[in-house]
Amino acid sequence: MTERKVPSSVAQRIIIKFLNNEGLVKPSEIFTRLKAQFGDATLSQNRLYTWVREFRDGRERVENESHDRRPQTSLTNNDNICAVRKRIEGDRRLTIEQISSELGSAMRVFNPSFEGNEEVEEYVRNWLTTRPQIFDEEGIFKLPNRWQKCVEHGGDYIEKC
Repeated sequence: MTERKVPSSVAQRIIIKFLNNEGLVKPSEIFTRLKAQFGDATLSQNRLYTWVREFRDGRERVENESHDRRPQTSLTNNDNICAVRKRIEGDRRLTIEQISSELGSAMRVFNPSFEGNEEVEEYVRNWLTTRPQIFDEEGIFKLPNRWQKCVEHGGDYIEKC
């Protein structure tokens, strides 16, 4: 059996659900306990109260509900790209987690883990089906400019720092 890492937010929701279902712990106490355990990664007090209310109303799932907007995969701007490029050029054995922890909020990475090709295919298929038609049209129209940019930079799509 493979071990999967539970995201911090989901772990906190599991704790909130458990303590809330006991009926003995007030939301303010739950927040204090989470703050001691998760520190700066703790859900906000407002989010905690929202989850308590939802669990009291009968919600069972601790995962977020699916939505139609595109997931944020990273924050990309030229400064972030340059910082990452310089760090990697200094040590090519760095992992994504090491770079992300060193650069902090300058680099937030969407890094799902998949157990096999089927999960990857399903993820991509689901992602593609949630794109509006304009997504494809805009992408096609951007290709000439992107191609020109790549040619101007000697084959590199991203400018050198």
